[in-house]
Amino acid sequence: MSLVGQGSRPDVRHVAVLITDRPALDSEAAIREACDDQNAGIELYTIGLRRSNVTELRQISSLPREEYRQWWALDEFTSKTLSDIEFMLNNEICRPELGRFYSVLFYSTPRPKKRPPPNTS
Repeated sequence: MSLVGQGSRPDVRHVAVLITDRPALDSEAAIREACDDQNAGIELYTIGLRRSNVTELRQISSLPREEYRQWWALDEFTSKTLSDIEFMLNNEICRPELGRFYSVLFYSTPRPKKRPPPNTS
């Protein structure tokens, strides 16, 4: 995914934060897309809530893939945990040695669509 052709500035860091509450519907595709994004220069951070897959969170996040730096798995989600993660993300993303300019993208896992009832006619 090239963000520059989509209006993103080439002179800033590109950061994406994925927040999900369940495993991907297609884990292999999600990991493959994450690799493509990382190869395009996007730094990925993942936050999993309750039923998320820890292995996926780790594999989708950017290197060095350290828990509480690039990925988080939460059993409960409160304003306190959100505040704690916001603080840790700011410390990680806004480190002076990495440059102070960045753009952040937020992804969310789409809810599965309800399937129509089978046609019985």
